[in-house]
Amino acid sequence: MGGDVPRRKPKAVCEQGFRLYRIPRPGRYAAGDHGSGAPADLSKATYFSIVKNVGVLAFFLCLLGLNVFLTFNYHSHGSRQSYHGALWADRGGYFVYLPATFQYGFDAAKFPAKADSLAGHGFTIDNSSGVVRTKYTYGVALLEVPFYLTAHGIGAIVGGREPAFGDIDHAVVCVASPVLVTVGIYLLFLLLRIRHNERTSLMSVFSLFAGSNLFFYTVGDPGMSHAFSFFLFAALLSAQNRAFHETRISARSAIILGALAGLILLVRPTNIIFLVASLFVGFHTLHEVVERSWKFLSPSNIAWAARAAALVWLPQFVYWKYAFGSYLTWPYTNEGFTELTSPKFDLFWFSTNNGALPYAPIFLLILVGMGILWRSGEKVL
Repeated sequence: MGGDVPRRKPKAVCEQGFRLYRIPRPGRYAAGDHGSGAPADLSKATYFSIVKNVGVLAFFLCLLGLNVFLTFNYHSHGSRQSYHGALWADRGGYFVYLPATFQYGFDAAKFPAKADSLAGHGFTIDNSSGVVRTKYTYGVALLEVPFYLTAHGIGAIVGGREPAFGDIDHAVVCVASPVLVTVGIYLLFLLLRIRHNERTSLMSVFSLFAGSNLFFYTVGDPGMSHAFSFFLFAALLSAQNRAFHETRISARSAIILGALAGLILLVRPTNIIFLVASLFVGFHTLHEVVERSWKFLSPSNIAWAARAAALVWLPQFVYWKYAFGSYLTWPYTNEGFTELTSPKFDLFWFSTNNGALPYAPIFLLILVGMGILWRSGEKVL
């Protein structure tokens, strides 16, 4: 009463997870405003808060534009029918689900002639049985669906339909990877902002992107699964942060976590390593990890998460039955990790042929930083 301005109680960022950056409307307060008797108009502090938030969003929009430009520029040179093509070999094997579903109805006879050989044999067109076979799971293609439908919709309006693996399909991959990676970087930034200031968080995520092989898989090899896995990893960490700050994990959170876990495995089954590692993020002791996991392990949460993951995997089971004759199969025959029982850590870290430190020296800073945090008693992960 008496002209007082109603205020919403701001959520504590560290306790309730992260919030998206937003611009407050005139007459309202932004989260984090101070003082109880501030006027309804925008204060100087609020003004600078707006400028800072707009600056952060502008940074990520510029990063997105730069990534898309570099990806198109990189793949505008050279032949598409080569190892450097965005849909060559493995990349085509991930992508073939899209034209098979939306253009050719999984009918091998409708595909362009020699489509499999022209795409580097990442999939097989079996004209005798009419089957389109790929050993890769459909997770990458699923994440590309919005980009694929948008691009082909625009293409149909502007210039008519185009056969598979043409200009439009290459453009789909060259946009999807940079967009999803940039979103993933932004999600990591929001997570870091819970514990660190804006400058440190921005420098950290940009250094991780520019100083690791993530940059290469975003720009130079966008058709592979790595960029899409990164996006899903960031999304899962964000969802976990929200869920485990709830007093009681809701069915909605359990569904989201289950769907993301299912997608992570669907994109690349070996990503199960990350699912295990994600349980340790942000905790000091094994007791904290067990306590966190126990919070999720109620019968209802497990049931909701399992249903969501099973729903994500259902089309894959159907495809395996169509292509290989069984709902459960492992198409990666005669492939595996030959050094699993005798890992060569020296080559992994120091080899001049794709060694971690020579090709991504940012990892050295990460290891040093983890050591400093450990000695100071801070959380390492």
